Amino acid sequence: MDPSTLRLVVDGLGADAVDEPARFYELKTYGGAEPDTIQLTPAEFRRAVASDDFFLVVVSGPEAGTAPVTVRIVLEPLKHLPYRLSGNVLVSGIRDAQSLVYPFESVQ
Repeated sequence: MDPSTLRLVVDGLGADAVDEPARFYELKTYGGAEPDTIQLTPAEFRRAVASDDFFLVVVSGPEAGTAPVTVRIVLEPLKHLPYRLSGNVLVSGIRDAQSLVYPFESVQ
């Protein structure tokens, strides 16, 4: 992924960013520990279902002293993780998902 090809997208597209080859990225951030279940809006759910290049990016722990900072990238999460509809869509099994995980050590 070349960051220079990313652009922010408009509301309702179902992703926070899209790059030049039309890969969609949905970013979820959590100040503390990484959750095992996240919520997708109906628009995010529709985009995840419609696109073979939908990435769920979960960032956790950026608040000082709460947990190690981790970035987890899950390709096509709805094809690999259980989910259930509840107004929004609850996707679970995040921590055990086949994914790229980038842990960051604290800098004192």
